[in-house]
Amino acid sequence: MLEDLEQAAAGVDDGLLADGAEGFWTMAPAVHVISLSVGSLIRVYESPSIAAVLSGTGRLVDGADARLRETAKWLREAMLPGALRIAAPGYLATVGVRMLHAKVRHYAAKGGYDAAPYGVPIN
Repeated sequence: MLEDLEQAAAGVDDGLLADGAEGFWTMAPAVHVISLSVGSLIRVYESPSIAAVLSGTGRLVDGADARLRETAKWLREAMLPGALRIAAPGYLATVGVRMLHAKVRHYAAKGGYDAAPYGVPIN
């Protein structure tokens, strides 16, 4: 996985990594709060496949606030100029999120998650 990530990251234009998040920082913080909470959370939770995986973790409702804070922390780290360069903080945070999602998918499959109605639980 790490080799694939580094190979993909190596092919990205360095100027994009340096300046690509400029638009993100032009929006007021309140816009991000709304889009990260009400704007995205409702859509995520209404998806039967995602709800099935989250309910399998026992964290569908419990821990939602922590997930939002974790997502906001990742987003702040990933949106800093140059943060997605290999070994930079946003890159490392993104690798951590991908590893966490892989762990959840692994335990969902071990715990009897039925892929027939919802598909494979891949984020």
